Amino acid sequence: MSWTQPLGELRVEIMAAEKRELDGLRSIVKEKIHDATAAAEAGLSADTRFTLAYDAARTLALIVVASAQPNTFAARRASESASYHREHSRGDESSGR
Repeated sequence: MSWTQPLGELRVEIMAAEKRELDGLRSIVKEKIHDATAAAEAGLSADTRFTLAYDAARTLALIVVASAQPNTFAARRASESASYHREHSRGDESSGR
């Protein structure tokens, strides 16, 4: 997959992760690891412990992606996207498609 076309069409933009966002993600990781440990101590199922640990690992992966500037992309606001699609669909209608 290439980001060239969505970037060129302004459907996505390159964004740097904010410290507040990364701090929030780190707190989720800490909470999930704590919950997984508590689940193990409480004798909860392996499936429950796995799910909690998996959520922590997935969130860590998100931190890595969000920190990899300038490769973090964010979708433009829905209203901008809707405007984009309206403008381009008018062209399709006028061309007889």
